Amino acid sequence: MDQIVISGARLAAHIGVTDEERGGVQDLVFDIRMAFDTREAGRTDDFSRTVDYATVVERIEDILRKPFRLIEAVAEEVAERVLSEFPVSEVFVRVAKPGAFPGRRVDHAAVEITRTRDG
Repeated sequence: MDQIVISGARLAAHIGVTDEERGGVQDLVFDIRMAFDTREAGRTDDFSRTVDYATVVERIEDILRKPFRLIEAVAEEVAERVLSEFPVSEVFVRVAKPGAFPGRRVDHAAVEITRTRDG
């Protein structure tokens, strides 16, 4: 199956286990892969026959308007929203939190999930 990919979307979020951590804004980095048959869009060069990836990013930004404790919860909500609003059969969501280890030499913590329309 073809895939539409969004890579390295760095978006602001209020996220963390503690109230103090959620009180500030932190970046989360998203990688999204959506299974979608691109043949018709490719043959016709018609924007209406594909997934508008700018709108996908806007939906993630909408989700991040509320605070979260866990990147796992963010990933689940993103996957659910993509599957419910876009004509994709499967979505892979990777959420990385670069600020997860302040003061340590660790690049980030991340979660990766794959969800399908069939459950």
